[in-house]
Amino acid sequence: MPKKRKAVAWLLRRVSSEGQEDGMGLEAQLAAVQVHAKRAGFKKGQIVTVDPETWSGYDEDDVLVNRPAMSRVLREAHPGDAFFWDKSDRPARSPYVKEQLIRAMLSGGFRWFSDGLEWDLPLQPITLT
Repeated sequence: MPKKRKAVAWLLRRVSSEGQEDGMGLEAQLAAVQVHAKRAGFKKGQIVTVDPETWSGYDEDDVLVNRPAMSRVLREAHPGDAFFWDKSDRPARSPYVKEQLIRAMLSGGFRWFSDGLEWDLPLQPITLT
C-alpha cells in the first residue's frame, strides 16, 4: 500500500516593488513564516519555501496574472496542504483580490495562515500558531 502523503507547508512571500526585495522585507517574511509553520506542527521535510514574488497586486481581474510562483504552488499543492504568509496583506494589496484568493484556497481543501493565525470560512481566525 502506498505511503500516505504528508501535508506540505508552502511558505509564501511577496513584495510590492523591486526596491523591497533586498534586506529585511523578504528575510523578515521568511523568518516569520518558518516559525508559524513549525508552530503549526510542520517538520523540516514538509516545508517548501517558494521563490518570492515582486507583484503589486493591482490586477483585480486575474489574481494570478504575472504570478509564476503562486501559479506553481496552486498546480503542485494538494488538499490538506497549508499556505503561510507573514501578514494578511502579502497575498495581494487589494482586499477584493486577497479575499478571492483566500476563499478559493480554503474551499479547495487547503489551510491558510497569516499574521500567526489559521483562517477558515467564513473568513475568521480559528487558531493561533
